[in-house]
Amino acid sequence: MQGELRPTAQSVDQLVPIAATAARHAACTSFTCNEGVGEFRRSTLLAKWRAGNLPGAVAQFLIWDIADGRIITGLENRRKLE
Repeated sequence: MQGELRPTAQSVDQLVPIAATAARHAACTSFTCNEGVGEFRRSTLLAKWRAGNLPGAVAQFLIWDIADGRIITGLENRRKLE
């Protein structure tokens, strides 16, 4: 699995503006695996992080818990953990 995540983790490395803690990097890598590099690149989550608004960036994770127009409990739980 770790090898499968390497390209995504490298993309996260290139996009985040500051050195991330291991937990933040893992959360963003998990998010990016689910949503894709393009979505992460265009996300308000990343924009807030780049602006130095880490609490605002963290709050953005919970916005990404919807699929097919409804909140998915599994996604909601994962985003809370991230």
